[in-house]
Formats: sequence, C-alpha cells, structure tokens
Amino acid sequence: MDTKSPPNPPPLEQILSVTRSFKGVSLETIQLLIEKARLIVLAAGGPLFRPGDEYKQAVFVLIDGAISVQRPSGYEEQAQPGDFLGLANYLDNNNYSSTVLATTQSTLMEIDAALFHELEQSRPDLFNALNRVIATKLRERSPDRSITSGVLAQPVTRVMKSPVSSCGPETTLVQAFELMQERKIGSLVVKEQDDKLLGVLTYAGLAEAALLSNSTPTDSVMNAACEIAREIDPDTPLWQAEDLMKRHTVKYLIVVEEQVPIGIVSQSDVLRILISR
Repeated sequence: MDTKSPPNPPPLEQILSVTRSFKGVSLETIQLLIEKARLIVLAAGGPLFRPGDEYKQAVFVLIDGAISVQRPSGYEEQAQPGDFLGLANYLDNNNYSSTVLATTQSTLMEIDAALFHELEQSRPDLFNALNRVIATKLRERSPDRSITSGVLAQPVTRVMKSPVSSCGPETTLVQAFELMQERKIGSLVVKEQDDKLLGVLTYAGLAEAALLSNSTPTDSVMNAACEIAREIDPDTPLWQAEDLMKRHTVKYLIVVEEQVPIGIVSQSDVLRILISR
C-alpha cells in the first residue's frame, strides 16, 4: 500500500507574513528578524513572565500555540500567531507588570532587544508595522478617549505637505541644497524614477555630510547624506505621528500609500495645528 508523506509546513516567514502584526512587512525583513531570533518552547501552563519579573531585554513573537495575556487592570486577551509579547517593556525598559502564560504548548521567537531595535531602525516596513500595533493597543486600552476624538485624532493627511518635493539618488549635494533653498523647504524625499522611496534628505544631513564627513559638493545625496525614511500610513492619527517623532528623535515622517510617497509631515506641522486650535 502506498503511503504519502505529510506535506512540509510552510516556511516561518510565510506563516508570519499573513498575520495581523506583520501585514505589509516584506519577506526579506521577516527573514532577517528570524535570523536574529531563537526559538523557545513553553509547556502548557508555563509562564513567559509574571508581574515583578525582571525585564528580559527581549521581544517575543508567538509562532503557534495558545498564550493568555492578563493585564494589571484585569483585562485578559488571547495572543494570536504573529503577535508581539513584551512590547511595552521593550518601549519603556521596565519590569513586567502582566502575566503571560501558555495555555497549550507554544512556540515563540525571542529577539534580543538591541538587535530588534537595530532592525526596527533600518527596516521601514517593520517600523511602520510595529507602530501600527502600538497605536491599536493604545486605542484599545487608553482610558483617555481624547486621542480618538480630539484635534490629534485627525489623520496625518490633514496637515501633510503634498505632493512631496523629491530628488533622485544621483542628485549632488549642491544641487539638493539649491533646490531646498529655491523651494524654501527643509527636506527632500529621495526616490527612484518608479517612485520607490529610498530615504529622506534634510538640512542637518547636508551639514553633517559637508562638515563632518568630508563630502564634496559633487557627491551624490544617496552616498553622502541620505537618511532612513520613517514611513507611516495615510490614516495614521496626528497623536501617533507626534509620538513617533519624539520616540525616534526625527523631524519628518513620510506618508506612503501603496509604497508610493504621497506626503511629508514635520514636527512643525503638528505644532501648527495645535496652536491654531
């Protein structure tokens, strides 16, 4: 009698790519995350951490199994595959205040916090997905409902500058400087001809290239002064944009729709709408 081998399970990056947390994250970025992680298995009833436990300097991602998350407020939820665990502790570097238990045998990825931060800073798609998760959790748990109804609840499209001023990767430093002076702007989006976003150029980046990196006026912006662009979705609320700029110490966020930059938001834009109201 012929016997058939069980089908091979799909690669881990494909499993994660269809989860709610990793929506929009490229397979390449997910693969990099997997490479930096180690797999751990929790037996049924085993705790990942409890209130008062010392922060493990790590972020966890559920792969399979069932995990119960019990908040200090008494709120309880069931984690889904792809969900981040210990994310609040990664953000504030404090000890754990929630109870996270495996209700069935569960497999998780454990990523060192420093490595995760490095990847978050270098991969805009992970940065965007992570902050979408944070925004969702804040809206679910915040007792202050003003963030969903006040001025700062408006989407970034309310204040963004559009269309974005841009230049190509081969634009020279002096050409970029002259363009910014001519248009009286403080930044340029660097993109390919097909609108693929490559980065962002600022006056500060130009100054650093000229004064500290010994770059010449004819060096290309891509090689000498281009910074990683922080991308956000068009429906990102202003309160979250403001929080992102503070948390990551950046002055500009690029609004991207279907991988095409459609606008740019600055700290001044957010401040201006607050003052006007």
